Amino acid sequence: MIIAAPLLPSVVPMPGDLRRALLERLIDDAGLFPPARLAMPDALRDHAANRIGPLSWVQGRFIVPASQLGAVLAAWPEGLPALRLSVVADTAGQADGAGFAAALDADLAAAAALERADSRVRVELVEVRVPEPDLAGEVPSAVRRAAFAGPVAAFAEAPDSTDAGALRATVAAVTDARAAGATRLGAKVRCGGVEASMIPAPEAVAAFLAACVAGEVPFKATAGLHHPVRGIDPASGMRMHGFVNLLVATALLRAGALDDAERIIGEEEASAFSVAAEALGWRELTVDVAAVAAVRETSFTAYGSCSFDEPTGDLAALGWLP
Repeated sequence: MIIAAPLLPSVVPMPGDLRRALLERLIDDAGLFPPARLAMPDALRDHAANRIGPLSWVQGRFIVPASQLGAVLAAWPEGLPALRLSVVADTAGQADGAGFAAALDADLAAAAALERADSRVRVELVEVRVPEPDLAGEVPSAVRRAAFAGPVAAFAEAPDSTDAGALRATVAAVTDARAAGATRLGAKVRCGGVEASMIPAPEAVAAFLAACVAGEVPFKATAGLHHPVRGIDPASGMRMHGFVNLLVATALLRAGALDDAERIIGEEEASAFSVAAEALGWRELTVDVAAVAAVRETSFTAYGSCSFDEPTGDLAALGWLP
């Protein structure tokens, strides 16, 4: 399949514009995962089209389970830049404590083999669900196994993202591992799922963000973040978190608004959030471009979404994108 690239994107915020700092490479492509569950050829076709579209600067990595890595090369079109991957260590994620290390080694070996096989693929991140009960022991081992080639970062997901205690424990373990030299390790929070019981309460998400900011831990988010602002999702009827809520809460936590995080996560009024060329805000609180750039560089790495058109369309409707 050959895809012709346009001469220029239609409208792209210039470097230094707050929207560019906030949204660049924000949305990792989770089209293979629920609820979309696209087949590999379809998912990579959509990813390739978005890669050359007018909002290509918002698109991040393609998220792929380690168990499906063998199908990637056959489906990625020739002539495009290297496919930037975030590999979910799904074999390890399904293993118990006793089998976790061997399963993770197998997932990482598959990712390394794919990258060696073809220069069209670049593995940048590894996402690992950490098993119970040996949380503190498994997190450091995860990053040692994940650092198999170059600047690969590993993101450890809590066993239960609806449990604020489990989230804090994961971030604490990551913080300790980073202090011991595992500086490429981050944390991951799951903000939703196919059932309402899988959606963490605002206080749990706020606790996770606060712990990451306090420990200077970079993080990823996934699941349920279909829309910019928290509210009822028309497709599922469930109340879902908003990725703008998370972005703004993280920025204001870094600015010292420690008592407001839970309210920001729970905010459902889109008009409460504001974005301009030089300021991002929630109600009366604002941060500048430099603060937003720091959030994306050192805290909020990206979030996974099975749709690219839905979140970017919502952002356009809010006036945050052209």
